[in-house]
Amino acid sequence: AVSKFEHMCGLLQIKKIMKANEKITSDADPMWYLKYLNIYVGMPDVEESFNVTRPVSPHECRLRDMTYSAPITVDIEYTRGSQRIIRNALPIGRMPIMLRSSNCVLTGKTSMEYSKLNECPLDPGGYFIVKGQEKVILIQEQLSKNRIIVEQDRKGAVGASVTSSTHEKKSRTNMIVKQGRFYLRHNALSEDAPIAIIFKAMGVESDQEIVQMIGTEEHVMANFSPSLEECQKAQIFTEIQALKYIGNKVRRQRMWGGPKKTKMEEARELLASLILTHVPVKEFNFRAKCIYLAVMVRRVILAQGENKVDDRDYYGNKRLELAGQVNEYFTPSVSRLQHIVCANSPMVTYSITLVGTELPEYICLYSLPPAQWPTVCSSTVSRACGLVKNLALMTHITTDMEDGPIVKLAFNLGVEDVNLLCGEELSYPSVFLVFLNGNILGVIRDHQRLVYTFRLMRRAGFINEFVSISTNLTDRCVYVSSDGGRLCRPYIIVKKGQPMVKNKHIEELTQGYRTFEDFLHESLVEYLDVNEENDCQIALYEHMINKDTTHLEIEPFTLLGVCAGLIPYPHHNQSPRNTYQCAMGKQAMGTIGYNQRNRIDTLMYLLGYPQKPMVKTRTIELIDFEKLPAGQNATVAVMSYSGYDIEDALILNKASLDRGFGRCLVYKNAKCTLRRYTNQTFDKVMGPMLDAATRKPIWRHSILDADGICCPGEKVENKQVLVNKSMPTVTQTPLEGSAQPGQPQYRDVPIRWVWLLPPPYTTITMFSHRSSST
Repeated sequence: AVSKFEHMCGLLQIKKIMKANEKITSDADPMWYLKYLNIYVGMPDVEESFNVTRPVSPHECRLRDMTYSAPITVDIEYTRGSQRIIRNALPIGRMPIMLRSSNCVLTGKTSMEYSKLNECPLDPGGYFIVKGQEKVILIQEQLSKNRIIVEQDRKGAVGASVTSSTHEKKSRTNMIVKQGRFYLRHNALSEDAPIAIIFKAMGVESDQEIVQMIGTEEHVMANFSPSLEECQKAQIFTEIQALKYIGNKVRRQRMWGGPKKTKMEEARELLASLILTHVPVKEFNFRAKCIYLAVMVRRVILAQGENKVDDRDYYGNKRLELAGQVNEYFTPSVSRLQHIVCANSPMVTYSITLVGTELPEYICLYSLPPAQWPTVCSSTVSRACGLVKNLALMTHITTDMEDGPIVKLAFNLGVEDVNLLCGEELSYPSVFLVFLNGNILGVIRDHQRLVYTFRLMRRAGFINEFVSISTNLTDRCVYVSSDGGRLCRPYIIVKKGQPMVKNKHIEELTQGYRTFEDFLHESLVEYLDVNEENDCQIALYEHMINKDTTHLEIEPFTLLGVCAGLIPYPHHNQSPRNTYQCAMGKQAMGTIGYNQRNRIDTLMYLLGYPQKPMVKTRTIELIDFEKLPAGQNATVAVMSYSGYDIEDALILNKASLDRGFGRCLVYKNAKCTLRRYTNQTFDKVMGPMLDAATRKPIWRHSILDADGICCPGEKVENKQVLVNKSMPTVTQTPLEGSAQPGQPQYRDVPIRWVWLLPPPYTTITMFSHRSSST
């Protein structure tokens, strides 16, 4: 279930996306604009008639093949002539609501209230209902946004890349090396641009200042000096000359009206908004972006020949994307709307409709979860598409947090603003660069004090518990992260060789006097992500603690996922056997929920007599698996007999099968659609056909009720009808003696009876549920 904090983060994220695209102007009419004032996500409802809605439950959406969604409304302000108009609660689309989330009707309900809503209280939620089907969002693994990734290509050349992502746009910037010279590659440029010319176009005209930003070591200057020769060859020495040079390489885009821009203006906007998008540029002050480019060049130089490239498989360089990015749908809509109002006179009604159609009705992402111990389960499942992983039991995926308080805290702790530094100060041996979510904050000398104080502030609750800080001694950098998609786990804090959690704390937790949040706020437990774990010494058991230990595992079995946690005594098995069980355990039949008899699923396999496992693990108790078991306890006798020495066979006791051992029920969903046609005819369900002599239903219709639908509980045999549906079929055949030559006349043939039959090979017991959707 989504916590209140995570719900506020999600709503804040939506508001940030709206804020980044809040105002739309028109070059055709400079006085016209459209501005988004606020955005809201309502509660799930269904439209019964025009503009008449009512609340809806997830179970009703399953039965009626509807989407469990809520309306998205906005407050807008726009101009009509010289008049300013404000419209509130304007619907622009619908958003699928996750079950058990803050906006779901199931939030805060008791077990009795769940039963009234035809829901199972053990259902964990976390999925969506789209057109009656339950859909879950798979985690998508991506390389970290706004981070410098240094890697080698197939030919062994070292380069750097940054995938910039903001609420407004995304772009990828590459730093490559060709024949010992550095070039910048971007999709908006028709060809690679020399990096020295890029520096000059951003206002750094002095070659000495460029070298000071990159580094004054001899081997660094020796590697970069050929790149400075590119300016001499191109006869480019000033900012204006460099902007003209880059303007000639900008890919021309389709113009949607408005004033035509010069090549210099296009080049300046390209450098400000597309190259390294995540680095802010205000009033064309490129100082921070020049320093970022210099750091990229320095990283590439230091990685050449020393194999200091980044590992793409290391999970500290990756992020997990969860519910998808709404800005991928909202931002293109606003961009398209901008093009329309620039090319034409503004039409507010059409514009609002256009934005609404771009919002997603449902979001589904497909990906491969990562493999990284201990945040994911160590038992992997190998498939044709790659490795599929399960998260460990106590793993938490972070969400985006506000970075304003973190910036203030960093400056108060001695970080010097990057905009106030000269180039040479960045490469001092005693100086560490400080990054926040990929952007350079500044530099600091005493990095150890910064890290120590930051962690004390986090443990004291002054900053969020999911903000991490780590040190990279190779690159002389301190990384502070508050972005979403990082995997982290809770650990017990160890001080002076003693864990902070004592027996009295556990007793208070057992008695209900203490919660897990109390352990976080009292500096007893803290969350660590993958990068921060590198700076820590973590003991698996308490007897392994030594003088250097900083943290202790809460419980070792939480390193496994849900599927592997069901295996009793897994350390006594071969590792491949545990892996096989993780795959086969998902195929076990059992009971799916307390409401399984009220559901109408397409296909459902249920075990007739599921039993609690006699041998169980702590994981089984934690996930309530014993309340919804998936198996039966079998007594197995192992004996040697030459007649039955085949490998994987079992001899089953017939009496056990007769008593119901392994008995399963298969529920299948049969749908009958009634349509209405343009010639005023329609499908309908007729009553059973009666025998002329006995006046009783014929054998094929003997299980039908008076309304033409089979009765609940009837045993259906082969060739019997489930629904007696009649459908008008109009067959048009030419008549003799047409009115005009070559124009045949037609006549109608009477209707044809269509019967819905079960498959010829099944004999099933039919349990039908009457509803308005049947």
